Amino acid sequence: MQNILYLQNNHKSASSSISSELEALSLLRQEQIADDKHYKIMQLIIEELIFKAKTEQEERKIVMLEQELTIKMEKLKAETERNG
Repeated sequence: MQNILYLQNNHKSASSSISSELEALSLLRQEQIADDKHYKIMQLIIEELIFKAKTEQEERKIVMLEQELTIKMEKLKAETERNG
């Protein structure tokens, strides 16, 4: 009779242990999913910042080229007026 009680208690203990482990694994998986989402969001933010920086850099280059062109046109106009 004691052996049967011991086996029943062991079975309950094993079931409880497995249940606890499954719950712990489930929580761990949820944390991993949350971490993955956070990582992907951070990755997108970084990519967006890089894109904006490159876009701003290109816009500055265009403005500088436009200014350079304006200066060259003014010089050419001034030379033409002097020589004309």
